[in-house]
Amino acid sequence: MRIFLALAFIIFMTACTHMQTVTTQAPLPPPIVAPVTPSQPVILTWNTPDHPERAQWTTDIINIITPDLATFGQATDITQFRPDWAQLKPNQQIQSVAEIFSSDSYYESGWDPSEADVDVGEQSDKNTWSVGLMQMSQCDQANYGLNFGFTYNDLITEKPNLILAEAILVQQIKNYGRILIPWSEKSHVYWSSMSPGNKYDSSALIIQRVSGMSLK
Repeated sequence: MRIFLALAFIIFMTACTHMQTVTTQAPLPPPIVAPVTPSQPVILTWNTPDHPERAQWTTDIINIITPDLATFGQATDITQFRPDWAQLKPNQQIQSVAEIFSSDSYYESGWDPSEADVDVGEQSDKNTWSVGLMQMSQCDQANYGLNFGFTYNDLITEKPNLILAEAILVQQIKNYGRILIPWSEKSHVYWSSMSPGNKYDSSALIIQRVSGMSLK
């Protein structure tokens, strides 16, 4: 019985393991140049004129990131994204980290909060699917010791998806000291789009966008 239970646990954990394929590897759209307003103080790549609802996404990701800014600053590769990180004001650092999420979610889901893929999960269990902006799995809350209580339906909406993604990235930085995990260490990889050395890696394009953005 113990052997059977152990095998069942391994199968379940495998179903919740990421390193998923990405939705797109097309270049990011050009940045939008727009006036700063009180309701939209920061413009990220996902803020396109045809999607005004994404202004809330920007507000949400900024609010999610802000308490963990010091952790992002401790990532040894943060200067790959912003060589001038140490010279940036806190609000500019927050904007830079927010763009990492904006850019990566383009490669993960094409900025579609309802994107859902079986991927490395099980067809019969939606809790193992990769879903939403950052392609998160409901079962990973237990795997990472996170008690948000998000359901599958929660994760196909923008804010819960970003909350879970940010929490896992913060854990990754605390455990491994990096935002980008090379494919040679694939047992630690969550997003294949940010794993140099695998065929789905888009980190160079994300770095190009973040490092070249104009900061407010």
